[in-house]
Amino acid sequence: MNTSHIRYQRTSNFQVHIFEKNALEINYPFQRVATKRVSNVQENKPTSGENCRVAQKRKANSSFELHHIDKKSKGKQVITTPIERAKSFKTCNPSFVLVMGASYVKSRFLLTIPSKFGQTHFDLDKKRGDIYFQVLNGRVWPARYSIRMCSIRLKFELTSGWKEFAKDNDLKVGDACNFELISNTILTFNVHIFRQPDSDNTNCSTLKLN
Repeated sequence: MNTSHIRYQRTSNFQVHIFEKNALEINYPFQRVATKRVSNVQENKPTSGENCRVAQKRKANSSFELHHIDKKSKGKQVITTPIERAKSFKTCNPSFVLVMGASYVKSRFLLTIPSKFGQTHFDLDKKRGDIYFQVLNGRVWPARYSIRMCSIRLKFELTSGWKEFAKDNDLKVGDACNFELISNTILTFNVHIFRQPDSDNTNCSTLKLN
């Protein structure tokens, strides 16, 4: 009776050698069968700038629609503040975060852009100019800004237009806004709003737009 010997070469293919009882391998013609390797691994491709914007918009829509966390929900769920959510919101563009104080959203409606951000991204040769704020549904609010020296640093203030934006978007004290600069040629910001939880309403809420 013939015997066989199997040798494993660390692949999925086996070569079978058949020997006579005298330990000599038999003479046999054989045809090698071609095999194909099938890979189920999907290559990781770098994200392009356009894809980055699409991914960002998808993420922005998610956080834009869901601002409040149900305090009564079951399970271990961490309740975060508006400022924490605004700061953790990632964009592909320069941005800054402001918590709405009384002077921003009540009688005076005075908004000041952080000096460091303004010095980096504004045209310092212009002492005043146009600026635009928009939300994710595409609605845009025009405004005006001015630059002046205050003490030892430049101050970037909104002189008009902010009141309309704050009222139309129903901004409240304690809300946090992430201002994403999407154009510094014509100063335009995407404003991502993170609501202060309402003590009378513990359910998830969405930002209401006109």
